[in-house]
Amino acid sequence: MKKASFFIVLGLAILLLFGCAGGGGGLLGGVSKDPEGIWDIGLYRDLNNDDEYEHLNWVFYVNVKVNDAKDGYKATAEDKDGESLPGVNVPTFTYKDKVVKLDIVKGAEVGVGNYYLKLEGEFYDGSSDSKDVMIGTYKNDWDANDKGIWIGIRKGSPYLSAASIDDPEILAERAKEIEDLVKEKLGYTIKIDLSEFN
Repeated sequence: MKKASFFIVLGLAILLLFGCAGGGGGLLGGVSKDPEGIWDIGLYRDLNNDDEYEHLNWVFYVNVKVNDAKDGYKATAEDKDGESLPGVNVPTFTYKDKVVKLDIVKGAEVGVGNYYLKLEGEFYDGSSDSKDVMIGTYKNDWDANDKGIWIGIRKGSPYLSAASIDDPEILAERAKEIEDLVKEKLGYTIKIDLSEFN
C-alpha cells in the first residue's frame, strides 16, 4: 500500500512539473495565460501640464495569445473590427512576474503618422477576468512629446458593453477604481471616461 501511495505522489509531481495538472502553469508547462485575450489599450497624455492625465490620445486593440511553443507570446495590433492595423509591425509583447512590456512600430522611419510606442507596466488580477487591468507608462521614441500613462482593459468586458455605457454610474465606479490603482501604483493622477473606449 505504501509503495502504491509513493507512485501516486510521484506521478502527481511529474504532472505538475510538466504543467499537465494545472492549466499549463507548472515549472515546464509554458508561460502564463493571464494576459491572453484582446485588450483595449488607452494612451493618456497631460496636455495642460497640470499633472493630470486626462486627454485620451488614442485607443487601439492588442490581441495576445501564448505562442505555439508556449515559451512566449504572439500579439497583433487591431482595429475595433479585429482587422490588423495596416503598416504596423508585429508587436513585441513580453510578460513575466506580472510585468508587461509592449512595443509597437508603424512605418520604417520617423514620419507623419508613424510611431514607435514603448509601453511598460504591470498586470493586476481582478476578482474576475472583466476586472483584470494593465497599467503603466508609455513613450513614443519618434516623438519626445508623446508620452504618458496607458491602461489596458479586456475587450468584451461588461464595463464596456452598451448596457454599461447607458449607465454612467457603473462606468464612473469602474473608472474610479482604475484611477485609484494608477495613483496608488504609479503615483500619477489620471481622469478616465470609459465611454470613450467604444
